Amino acid sequence: MANREQKNENLDSMENPKNKKKKKHILARKRTRRWIARSVLALLSLSFIFISLYWIPANLTYRISESLTISSADSTEFNLVILLPTTGSYQTVSEPEVDWAGSWQSERAGRANLVRLEGAIQAGETLTATISYDVHLVMGKAIWTGEPVLSEELLPQEGIPSGSPEVIAQAEGLMVENEPLTTAGQIYDAVACQTGLTDSREQANVLAAFNRAAQIPTRVVTGWVLPDSVPLFRRQIGKDTGLQFWNEVFLQDLWRLEDASCCRRFPRQRLLGWSDGRHLVLETGGDLEAVYRSLAKEAGQDGWQLSSSSSPAYVIWSTDGAETPEVVPVMIVKKTWDGRWVMAIAVVVILTVLEGMMETDHLTKRQKRKAFVD
Repeated sequence: MANREQKNENLDSMENPKNKKKKKHILARKRTRRWIARSVLALLSLSFIFISLYWIPANLTYRISESLTISSADSTEFNLVILLPTTGSYQTVSEPEVDWAGSWQSERAGRANLVRLEGAIQAGETLTATISYDVHLVMGKAIWTGEPVLSEELLPQEGIPSGSPEVIAQAEGLMVENEPLTTAGQIYDAVACQTGLTDSREQANVLAAFNRAAQIPTRVVTGWVLPDSVPLFRRQIGKDTGLQFWNEVFLQDLWRLEDASCCRRFPRQRLLGWSDGRHLVLETGGDLEAVYRSLAKEAGQDGWQLSSSSSPAYVIWSTDGAETPEVVPVMIVKKTWDGRWVMAIAVVVILTVLEGMMETDHLTKRQKRKAFVD
């Protein structure tokens, strides 16, 4: 055996320089192929992550906590009404959990749930009311039936000048005969690309005006666009990211979510009949104003306080004529489940395991060849 090993060493030392160069070249090619394979796997991983996050339908669940801190310079009794979302066409909302020392009750008003809190506060005292609930949303198709088309969803309204000759002319320029879905897509793209629109409400009104001028029933809704946060991290919705506005349109006998404020940019889908799993509707714009007017009439005084833009949405007034207490609202959102991230992580793990198996298989073959030579 020792003689055989000595013979092999002698043969190696006498090996032709050309053979050594050839072996080095083969090894270099193998290393290059291995790095190419790893690069392809990395590219596939990134591609699947993008597809999972923005294109493949997925379930998302949020835990929302609305906290209102109440303070007053005078002793007074008060009513506090908080407007909460309810289960609808593209969302499922659990029953609220109310943490409040006084009495409370809830009632349905259109799409919204009104939680009424009653209490008394002493001068200089601070009270806190906390309401928590779970929200289930889906990233994917946002198309539904079962809701009637109302006449006002085709007519001009305040802020929606669909009867204006200028609006009609622009809408006609975007219309495709007998193709309402194509027409709606072209109007969406035209409005989404407009500059100078100050906020989501103006953009939703402009989109509604063009759609109605093209005889597409459209309504404006308001709610929250929840932050696209990492699961299990808490995010606060402030005044600058409070109530937002978007649209719901009726096309080909189906209602569809539509939001032109979310411009179509790679890699995101445009939101026309598609939901990003973040839109939580509270109420239609007109009905929300009607709720506020009804509560103002109920308060029966000028001292009531309204929050129509910040989060949470609430109305408060004093019931004994004293100065209305001050309220500091805070809305915290925590994503408790995101199927997109689970799918993306699963794909990366699978590809990593496959790469490891390929490397192990390569080493095994090399060991077998060496054993065979020996």
